[in-house]
Amino acid sequence: MEPSRILCLRFPNWPIQAHRLRFSRDSDAHACPAAIALHTPLPDSTGVQHVSADADVLRDLALLRQLFPAARSGPAIVAVSGPAWKQGVRPGLPLAEARSLAAPLQPPQAAKGKPAAPQKQTSRSAAAQSGKQPVNAPAEQVQFVPWNAAADREELRLLSDPVRRFAPIVGLDSLPLPDSLLLNITGCGPLFGGEEQLAQELLQMLRASQLAGRVGIADSIAAAWAVAHTDSPGSPPIVVVATGTSVKQLNPLPTAAARLAVSDLEILQHLGIVRIGQLLALPVEDLPARLSAECVVRVRQLRGDVYEPID
Repeated sequence: MEPSRILCLRFPNWPIQAHRLRFSRDSDAHACPAAIALHTPLPDSTGVQHVSADADVLRDLALLRQLFPAARSGPAIVAVSGPAWKQGVRPGLPLAEARSLAAPLQPPQAAKGKPAAPQKQTSRSAAAQSGKQPVNAPAEQVQFVPWNAAADREELRLLSDPVRRFAPIVGLDSLPLPDSLLLNITGCGPLFGGEEQLAQELLQMLRASQLAGRVGIADSIAAAWAVAHTDSPGSPPIVVVATGTSVKQLNPLPTAAARLAVSDLEILQHLGIVRIGQLLALPVEDLPARLSAECVVRVRQLRGDVYEPID
């Protein structure tokens, strides 16, 4: 029987990408603002934050509150675009603090009775003629938008249709705050000239829709997810793990790529276990004494001892 081959298609900073998809669909006349910050729901007049009762959305919000403690007591930033990041806005900040950081600085007023210093026009004129923005041009004002977890999930489901021509089985990542699609590409590689060519064609299709993606291909969901969710400067957008070498390739990756609960990651960090190789070296029978039952299952999946189907 041919070994299974799984492709994990990850959309980095998915909340921002999903918001831009919806904006472009709903507003043909206007371009989506470049500086965007998404935040958790605002409280109403009674101080209560209303969140959809959907079970998946509640799981998303619960994980978000674990990752960002500021979200437990009020609205907090969930995700930011690159231009908003450059203005100091960061995920996890309270909304009020983020707004103050993004507020544009006012130019100093000329002293009373003294004329303002003359502006140098030569560099500005040259920049205008060349079509380039002057270096000291004001940054775009950050747009603060409520985060819609249910809509983000729906956008992922909608993307499963166009990617279905690359694999007969496509599923949504089952973790909270999903940012990935999972494809069973067993036997599909030769149809595209190889697995890497398949991934390149898939990413090219996404770029035509202004979407950015990363691809990990391996023998299991656990391995494919891990390599697709490990970022480093200059890392390629496509990582193909050869059949039968998953465990070796996973050893140097951080434990954050093992799909573990926040509480398990905190325990492992306290024990000095920061790489998947260190985690896999632990005796499985001793894991339940310190870690959750879900963590034990994840370790078995990483080792290839337990089969995990695409939902």
